[in-house]
Amino acid sequence: MHRNGARTGRRLLLAAPLMLTTRRAGAEGFPDRPLRLVVAYAPGGAADLMARGMAQQMQARLGVPVAVENRSGGTGAIGAQAVAQAPADGHTLLFASGTEISVQPLVQKVLPYDVDRDFVPITLCGITPIVLAVHAPLPAADLPALLALARRRPLSFSSSGSGTINHLTGELFAARAGIRLLHVPYRGTGQAVTDAASGQVDMIFAGLPAVLPLVRSRQLRILAVSTARRSAAAPEVPTLAELGLPGFDMSNWFGLMAPTGTPPAALARLGDAARAATATPEVRGLFARLGGEALGGSADEYRSFIGAERARLAEAVTAAGLAPG
Repeated sequence: MHRNGARTGRRLLLAAPLMLTTRRAGAEGFPDRPLRLVVAYAPGGAADLMARGMAQQMQARLGVPVAVENRSGGTGAIGAQAVAQAPADGHTLLFASGTEISVQPLVQKVLPYDVDRDFVPITLCGITPIVLAVHAPLPAADLPALLALARRRPLSFSSSGSGTINHLTGELFAARAGIRLLHVPYRGTGQAVTDAASGQVDMIFAGLPAVLPLVRSRQLRILAVSTARRSAAAPEVPTLAELGLPGFDMSNWFGLMAPTGTPPAALARLGDAARAATATPEVRGLFARLGGEALGGSADEYRSFIGAERARLAEAVTAAGLAPG
């Protein structure tokens, strides 16, 4: 027994360096083929543009192509489901947003994915403000005038779809302001902005970059931003909190997530590449042009952010009277 035990001990000692070498080789060998970065929305929007900026910088650091794949539909659910069901090897990632990760689980009883079960966070890439913009001829030059008008006659607002962060922002605004607004959902931001500019609806809640071209052409007028601080891209526009809705703070956010079960070594490599990307002048400049701010940070910080966001939005859903459907 003593002789056998000694032989076993020697085998374990000899095997230990081999196991360590294998683990290191696995880390160094990732990625071994192109990566797929899934965006759950159509091309041309803020999520798509930010994802492409991140992909370009990440592939320069990972040494393999990072292809952006648009899987739109279901208010982000189709893209999220595609990543949740992908092999957990680090080669398929979700460019996640607040809508499918934070809002949809609160307003939908059934989803084809479970955020806690199916995804692991990598890094929070950035945040963008949501703006309240009105049809330019609407007799509401500022927020007090808009609220007075809403108390005299029904007003409508458009958004990129039911259950989106833009929709929830509009509902929360109405609840906090003590007015009633008719929500007109669209399948994406493009037509929602167009109809607000033409007067088919009175106002819109949308990302700043989506409305800026029509603001410049004087078809829309921005009254406020939804974030706690003013946007660096439009510093002249006041916040809703400044205009009499204290504590109002809503924004969209974007981050990288991988399927649960992705090897830790792959997650570490992806996190390093993503954080390096968010620190580049190219990505910071892109986010700034879109009215947002590039962030970065650890996976644990991102996980804590999602938890805090979920708790805050749960209160917003209740305040807005949105029941899961």
